[in-house]
Amino acid sequence: GGNIDMTANSLFLRDGVVITTDVNGVVGGGDININANSNIELTGESLLGLTSIIRSDVLEEATGDGGNLNIETQNLIIRNGGRFSVNTRGNGNGGELKITACGIELNGSSSNQNRSGFFARANTGSTGNGGNLSIETENLNIRNGARISVSTFSKGNSGEVDIIAENIELSGI
Repeated sequence: GGNIDMTANSLFLRDGVVITTDVNGVVGGGDININANSNIELTGESLLGLTSIIRSDVLEEATGDGGNLNIETQNLIIRNGGRFSVNTRGNGNGGELKITACGIELNGSSSNQNRSGFFARANTGSTGNGGNLSIETENLNIRNGARISVSTFSKGNSGEVDIIAENIELSGI
């Protein structure tokens, strides 16, 4: 698949927006590269309950590997169900989620099903390995049920998580 490259001073993605390079066959997924000099904000749900998401997932029965997500910005804010994911539900392996920012704020949602955060999973029914997740930041704030999750629920191995931060604050449920 093709790549998605975005460069901006600030990027605001709200109310159920989806940016994806999902894999649905044998060809690997493209990468998503986002560079915002100032801010990236990913937040909110649509009227239909769909959350704002940036992902490169391997879909069911796909054999191609997932693409990578590379995010660079000064401030990254994810709220109310917004999420980044490099999951696999198929036979291909998940890609890598790499985030570089001075400040990262993950703030949960009131919905238990639409948790805000970063996800790299090998989901039920997959045989591929979950993706890796790396975060480099000065300040990481995780609040109100937001998540950083690297996990497996199937035959594939989970990926690894690597967080480099000067300050980490965890609060809320």
